Amino acid sequence: MASKAADRGRVMRRYVAERVLRAVGIPLVIGLLICAMGGPMGLVSYGSFDGRSPPREALANLAAYYGIDGVIEEPSWRHGAAYLSSVLVPRIARRQPASVVDEALVNIRLGEDRYLRWMNFGPTLWYRTHTVNDFIRSGLPISTQLGILSILTAFVFGLPLGLLAALKRGTLWDYLVGELVFYGISVPALALGPVLVVIFGLGLRWLPLSGWGTRPPYVLFFVPRNLFSAEFWGSAIMPCVTLGASCVAIIAQQTRDNLLQIIYKDGKDGEKKTAVVVYARGVMGREVEVGQVWKGVFFSAWALSGPVFARVLVGLLVVERVFGIPGLGNHFVAGIGGRDYPIVVGIVLLFTILVTFVNLLSVGSGGGVTASAPSERPPEKSRLIVGPRESEE
Repeated sequence: MASKAADRGRVMRRYVAERVLRAVGIPLVIGLLICAMGGPMGLVSYGSFDGRSPPREALANLAAYYGIDGVIEEPSWRHGAAYLSSVLVPRIARRQPASVVDEALVNIRLGEDRYLRWMNFGPTLWYRTHTVNDFIRSGLPISTQLGILSILTAFVFGLPLGLLAALKRGTLWDYLVGELVFYGISVPALALGPVLVVIFGLGLRWLPLSGWGTRPPYVLFFVPRNLFSAEFWGSAIMPCVTLGASCVAIIAQQTRDNLLQIIYKDGKDGEKKTAVVVYARGVMGREVEVGQVWKGVFFSAWALSGPVFARVLVGLLVVERVFGIPGLGNHFVAGIGGRDYPIVVGIVLLFTILVTFVNLLSVGSGGGVTASAPSERPPEKSRLIVGPRESEE
């Protein structure tokens, strides 16, 4: 028993170390790339503006932000390091921001003459009086609302479908869930969104074609004041379905696989005649305790939280543009089209920080639950049959 516990401890430590390295490795690579290209400064220097010239005020804001005399000059890794430092390192200031260059995404007053400033993404390239922080501040609450609703949609539908497919293995329900998983993964959001708009927006006229049914100010940064209104939910249904469809498929498939590893752990592959008897306590042979099944559902959801969150963030770039939602994804695509490189780099860096944070939160989760043999057989009344049972001798 002691050796088994030591083996489990080594496996868990190795698993946690791998997850931490994966979670921290991606932001390190992105940070090195930003330093190598000189931050947004490098893209401004080498970028093409199709014959247009950015406003002088915007160039002056960039020059003041980087503390240099001119903007169009040879980029350096120092510019990238200064940019990362201004975003990641909190600062204590003794005065209010004197200009748009000094403003940060997070500004907290600590006393009469002390202010905490964190995440200063700097000025934009084409806007004189707006900074990247302003675009993030206006788009982040809307993207948060859409992302949370899409993630909830994915788990509310994905977990029951995966549980149904696992408990009804080899039946019609299992094949139907498999087909839903196939089409959910295969159909991209860029194709599903317009189809929903044509059917429910133009054809049936049940839902609005575009837009988002909330307006600032919000409660607790992102909760809309009209949360229970028809305007909000009417505008949220199609974007949430479009963004959460692929996540529903992934969650259902992974939940099914994890539960089958628990339920059929000690059985032979393809064996369908042996009974699957679920007890309230203890595990004997192919008998699985009810708590183990629910642990499998919980751990599947927890382990998938990081990948699902990352997939939703990427999907925001498409879904918000398709439905005309003024969130971060829409600002990102507009920044690419308008060659506003500070906006593009700032949103990429913010998404990287958010994904890293969520991945680190899910490090402690496991991909499945291992069952251990009980010391005694549970009472007969706690027995729950979830499959065909072979006659007892």
